[in-house]
Amino acid sequence: MWVKITGIILLGCCLGGRAATSREPDLCELDLEQLMRVRVTSVSKQPESRFEAGAAIYVVSNEELRRNGFATIADSLRTVPGLDVGQVNSHTWAVSSRGFNGEYANKLLVLNDGRSVYSPLSSGVYWDALDPLFEDVDRIEIIRGPGATLWGANAVNGVINLITKSAKETQGLLVAGGGGSTERGFGEVRYGEKLGEQAWVRVFAKYTDPDSLALPNGTGASDDWWMAHTGFRADWEATAQSLVTLQGEYYQGKESQSLTEPTPDAPYQNALTLHSDVTGANILARWTDALPDDSEIKVQTFYDHTERESNLPSERRDTFDIEAQHSFIWRNRNHIVWGLGYRISADHIHGDFAESFHPDRRTLNLLGLLNRY
Repeated sequence: MWVKITGIILLGCCLGGRAATSREPDLCELDLEQLMRVRVTSVSKQPESRFEAGAAIYVVSNEELRRNGFATIADSLRTVPGLDVGQVNSHTWAVSSRGFNGEYANKLLVLNDGRSVYSPLSSGVYWDALDPLFEDVDRIEIIRGPGATLWGANAVNGVINLITKSAKETQGLLVAGGGGSTERGFGEVRYGEKLGEQAWVRVFAKYTDPDSLALPNGTGASDDWWMAHTGFRADWEATAQSLVTLQGEYYQGKESQSLTEPTPDAPYQNALTLHSDVTGANILARWTDALPDDSEIKVQTFYDHTERESNLPSERRDTFDIEAQHSFIWRNRNHIVWGLGYRISADHIHGDFAESFHPDRRTLNLLGLLNRY
C-alpha cells in the first residue's frame, strides 16, 4: 500500500541585505471598490479596470494559485466559470470555452506573456510544456468570447493569457520541493539579482515527476512522465518611460502513454506503450516606451523551437514572430490601438503507417493587422 507522503520546503532569503518581495494582496481581503480597480491587460492590450473592460474576463490571481494546491496551470483553470477542462491522461489536458472541448480544441488562444503557445499542427495547446514556477506567476487572465481583432488567429472562443512577474518583483532565493503518491517528486529553485541601477534578472530551474493515473481495475495507465525546465528573465528600465524585457526557457522530458496502433497484417492492430521525447526552447524580447502625449509604443519578438513525439506524428517546428503596437488618445475621448504583426512557422512532420502528412514539410506565413478604438 502506498502511503502518501508530501513534504514542502520553502526558503526565501535575500542576499546583500535587500528586503523580501512583499506579499501579493489576497483578493478575498479587498473590498468591493478595490475589486473594481483590479487592472487587466488582455482585453485591449492596455492596462484598464477589470470592471470597465469590454469583455467577460476572469482573473486567477497568484494567491489563488498558491493557496488552492494546483499542480499544473491546466488544473488551475478548473475554477474558471465558462471553461471546460478535462484531463485526458497524466500529461494531457483538454481545455476550451463554450463547450467546444477536446484534446485538439482549436478555438482558444493561449498566451504566455503575450507569446502564442498553440501548435499549428492541431491548433491545440501542449499544456505539459506550459509549466512556470507558480511563485513567479502574477495572474492568469481569461477572456470568454472572440478576441481575434486584437490577438489574431485562434482567438475564436476566448483568450487565456498567463502573465509572469517582472524580475524586479522576484529578487532573492527560493527553493521548494516535495513528493508523494501522485507526484513522485518535484523540486524548483529560483534566484533573482539586481544588475546595476535599473536592471534586474532572475534564473530558475524546475523538475516534476508525476506517476501514472490508475485504471478502474486499479492497475496503472502507463502514462507516467517527467519534465525539466530552466529559464531566465531580465528587465531593464532604460528610462522612466522605457522598459526592455528579455526572457527565455528550455525544457526537456519524456512521456508515456498506451495506445492501439493499426498494422497492415492480422490482427490489424497492436497495443503498445509509447515513450515520447519532448524538447523545446524559446526566447522573447519586448520593448515598451510610454510617450509624453499619453501614447505608447510596444515592439515584441520571439522565437520558439519544438520537438516532440505523441499519438500524432512526430513534430519538429520553428516559429518566429514579430509585432509592433501603437496606442494613443484621439480627440480626448477615443483610445485607439493599432499595430502590425508577422509570423513564420516552419515544420517537419515524421509520419508512419497509421498517419502521415503530405507534404511532410511546410512553411506558414501570417501577416496581421490589429485595431481597436
